[in-house]
Amino acid sequence: MEGRLSAGVLDVAERAGCAAGRGAGGRPLTVLVEAAVLNRAHATGVQRKFRALFRALARQEPRVRLVLCYPALRRAEDCFVPLPEPNIRAWRLPVPPGLRHDRFLRLWLDVVVPAAAVWAGADLVHATTYLAPRTGRPVVVTLNHYWPAEFAAPESALGARLQDSLARARAVVAASERSRENIERHFPWLAGRLVAVPDGLPERREVAPPSAVLGVRERLGLEGNYALSVGTVIPRKNVDGLVRALGLARALRPGLVLVVVGREDDPSARRVAEGLGLRDAVRFVGPVDDATLSALYGGAALLAQPAWEEGFGLPVLEAAALGVPVVASERTCAREVLGEEAWTVEPGDDASLARILVEVSDGGPRVAARVDRARGRAASWTWEGPARRLAALYRRVATPGVAA
Repeated sequence: MEGRLSAGVLDVAERAGCAAGRGAGGRPLTVLVEAAVLNRAHATGVQRKFRALFRALARQEPRVRLVLCYPALRRAEDCFVPLPEPNIRAWRLPVPPGLRHDRFLRLWLDVVVPAAAVWAGADLVHATTYLAPRTGRPVVVTLNHYWPAEFAAPESALGARLQDSLARARAVVAASERSRENIERHFPWLAGRLVAVPDGLPERREVAPPSAVLGVRERLGLEGNYALSVGTVIPRKNVDGLVRALGLARALRPGLVLVVVGREDDPSARRVAEGLGLRDAVRFVGPVDDATLSALYGGAALLAQPAWEEGFGLPVLEAAALGVPVVASERTCAREVLGEEAWTVEPGDDASLARILVEVSDGGPRVAARVDRARGRAASWTWEGPARRLAALYRRVATPGVAA
């Protein structure tokens, strides 16, 4: 099977017009990007991040050539959207259907991606997750955040995979300076190989017109103030804590509602809402398109992101840029990005979070002033700086004898 997979990769590479090896006179730096994360049905923050980052890098760095490889799914399930830049190519690579997840990972990371690196003539490989392919090329691994509880389940073997990937990586990319420091606290032996490449503002996130905001409100039955939470519902995001805080806040503001946007991978927040009698006050709307998300931002009294741990937290930046008050955990990028203009709280302190929900949802001149200042700070977070930083890292990693 592995031989057939490698042959399939070669066919894709030949049809794409790639040849292995360096061209005469020097060729652009070639980076093979393991981009399976970009072929998912619903856009996540990680997808939006890498699409914007790679486009910015391609525009600024014409001598850097990106080959994004992703596994071929059934045609009806393929959701990869090409990035329209001349120095970005996308390879849809063959993987047998119906494999168990562990078998898929072994074939994808140990066979398919390494073969693609050879035939792309790659100078290095960038893994967009913490799972490093087994290739003879230098590898850059992305570890946006580290929360020990996510890697503690023994049946998942995630912790062992993470340790193996970090050990083999020439460089590890964190999503913020705060996240870089947190990762280094847990893995001090990574010092010198950890680099922070933060996020930037989305390429297009315009203020929704009043008609769109009204339409979303009517569709979801949102009559009064609502807090907005954006992100996949998993334990790390602490949505269950946010629901508990909402219950406390509604004792003072009974009309306050919570709208949760994102795929629901963990049912604990829904169970907490039902247990507290908040089924109608917490709306789990699932993944939404960009237009709907913009309209939800436009009508929100605040964004609430009380995560236990976050690499960057793109919604924090999105909301601030759109003039939405940001209430976030101390363990997100909120302080790094917005300084004192965000309202922050330690995750797990539901009572303090409830008090902040009441204060911010009430609005007023002080809240408005902080929102205006936050909008100004958010505007300075573009993708150009992160793209330059990532390109410089690529060059260091690809240069023999130069530390990352």
